[in-house]
Amino acid sequence: MSTAVSTQNPLKRLRALRLDPARRKALLIQAGVQVFARRGIGASRPTDVAKEAGVAEATVYTYFASREALVAEVLDEVARYYEELIRSALGVANGSVAERLTELIERRSEEHTSELQSRRKLACRLLLEKKKTSKPPLTLCF
Repeated sequence: MSTAVSTQNPLKRLRALRLDPARRKALLIQAGVQVFARRGIGASRPTDVAKEAGVAEATVYTYFASREALVAEVLDEVARYYEELIRSALGVANGSVAERLTELIERRSEEHTSELQSRRKLACRLLLEKKKTSKPPLTLCF
């Protein structure tokens, strides 16, 4: 985080640079992600998030009406992150991740079914050779 240096008194506390509200809120959310990951949601307080972001606790309450509102926004950010990660892994630029997952599952199911049928045919052939019979067990070869 960038800070402004006091040129008048070197002992004076450094202040955070002014950010536009959207950037400040994003900074607080990212600080919340870090704090919650490190301490857990239940053990984290707005004071911890403020310290991580380098701002006063009152700043947190300027952007979030309550601790619950902060937690909700941080969890929404984490959900957005994972959704984007899944989209990227699945190669989904637009559209539904659920649709793409369904398509992949159906394709894999078809491949698996085909593989099972091939193995079943192979098992029937092996049984025929082993038993030297012309009729394998009916349940295996259907």
